[in-house]
Amino acid sequence: MKNPFKVFSFRYTFFFTFLLFALTLILLIGVTSYSITTQETVARMIESRKLLLSEIHKQLITQMQVIEHDSLTLSSNPKIINYLNNAGEPYERVQQKRDILDQISRLSYVKEGVHSVELYSKNIESDETFGTNGLYNYAKYEANDLYEPTRHADSGWIGAHEAVSGLESEDNEVISFVRKITTVTGNEVGVLVINMKLDYVKKIVANQSPHDSRYILDSYDRLITEVVGDGMKPFAVSNADNRVIRAMDKANPEKFAIFESDQKMLLIWDKQMNSNWVVLDAIPWDYITQASSKIKSVILIAIVACTALAVVMALLLSRQFSLPIRHLVRAVSQVKSGNLNIQIQNEYENEFGTLNDSIHLMIQRIQSLLAEVDEQNRKKREAELQMLQEQINPHFLYNTLDMINWRAIEYGAGDISKMLSLLGKMLRLGLSKGAAFIPIRDEMEYLRYYIELQTIRFPCDLQITVNVPDNLCSYMVPKLMLQPFIENSLIHGMDRDKGGRIEIEAGESGPDIWFRLTDNGKGMDVRQLSERKDLGVSGIRNVRERIKLYFGDPYGVEIESGINRGTVVHIRIPKVSPDGPGHKGEPTW
Repeated sequence: MKNPFKVFSFRYTFFFTFLLFALTLILLIGVTSYSITTQETVARMIESRKLLLSEIHKQLITQMQVIEHDSLTLSSNPKIINYLNNAGEPYERVQQKRDILDQISRLSYVKEGVHSVELYSKNIESDETFGTNGLYNYAKYEANDLYEPTRHADSGWIGAHEAVSGLESEDNEVISFVRKITTVTGNEVGVLVINMKLDYVKKIVANQSPHDSRYILDSYDRLITEVVGDGMKPFAVSNADNRVIRAMDKANPEKFAIFESDQKMLLIWDKQMNSNWVVLDAIPWDYITQASSKIKSVILIAIVACTALAVVMALLLSRQFSLPIRHLVRAVSQVKSGNLNIQIQNEYENEFGTLNDSIHLMIQRIQSLLAEVDEQNRKKREAELQMLQEQINPHFLYNTLDMINWRAIEYGAGDISKMLSLLGKMLRLGLSKGAAFIPIRDEMEYLRYYIELQTIRFPCDLQITVNVPDNLCSYMVPKLMLQPFIENSLIHGMDRDKGGRIEIEAGESGPDIWFRLTDNGKGMDVRQLSERKDLGVSGIRNVRERIKLYFGDPYGVEIESGINRGTVVHIRIPKVSPDGPGHKGEPTW
């Protein structure tokens, strides 16, 4: 593949290169700005949410410690221990049972966050409740969801569940603290359960955005409670709890991680030294980057605006840079086509100005060189024509021919005398006092003398047909223009025994005059014409060169011929007026 800088025009190459560079820079700045903004937004979100979760966790720990302290107070009460240890008379136990129920119920009335207090023991024969509080047989505890998580522990928190004792009109969703009650000898006599209102816990933790979800996990990574945001699934049914735990373990101690389940989320959590619980926030990534999305819109608008500006700038700059180049290209194209009469306007003082001046000087130098060459060619043509015309000394020829003619008359050689007379007439017309052009009338008279001379020399049946309109006879032609072709037909084309036919025609075509010379002779191979060195061919070549020197293209000689097919010669020249200086040198037309 070729380098585009070497194929396409400078204007388009500069335009698209500048535009591509500008767009790349704009996009790079836009993407970088958006990325930095998003990272800064996430960093601020993490920092602020960590502080918030820490405060929530501290409040939760305070409430938990109060519940744990109350449970310790109740579980170490001697009356409760004695009752659960099955001590005392039956009547006394009935009264003790009422007193204990009243004592544990008082806690739910005094503490805002306490939903109910439950006491389980094998020595409690029948259940008895007061409001949401109650005393229950141990078998009911074993059938409860609380049993399995706490059967091997002395105390612990249990996640959200339905309270055993509760009124239908109230919300029974609670989290529970369970503590086993033992005697001084270490024997387990019962289990104390303090239920904390789930709504109260949520009130403490649920101050997040509607899009966020907040979870509380215990030391065994079990869910204590959760506040699920809009459009998010509960933790226990999201099929993500184990992966969330692994992500949290992997990210410690940063206490944040990016997690992808049904959607991309940012996990931020807090874990206090004096608590085994974890407060975890799951924030949708789209919500975090919502502010960045606004910035993204602004950046996109800026990108579009900058792109439009870049396009305008690219057009203006490409035009400013390509305009002088296009002017130079047009100027050079005109010079290439032969027009040297152009002026290059130079308004620049930089490199373009230097280039304009250099090309202008080059054109002037070419004009000067062409003028010198034309002058040299003109002088060369004059010298060549002068040399051709001076090859015959007219005085010598006239004197010699006159002497021979009188000698022939003395001896009675009439044919020789006639031939000498014809030759003299031919020489007078041919030399024409040094003129380079003669009228067509004189050219045709010269041909008549020449043909008559040749028929005396070679008697044969020769038919000559001349068809030249009278209105053309006054126009000027290079002298001896037709004679070499007639000579070639007579000497090389005709059979001297059989003779032949020669037709000479002329006509006009607009500003031009054409001649057509036709014979029915032997013909010739035109391709070999330039290789022949005989005098006839030299005369034809001389005519061609003179027409080219005088008139240039498209004027000249064309020959159509073939072996045994005769020959047709086409000559085209411009109309040359008989007036003006053309008789002595260059023609005027």
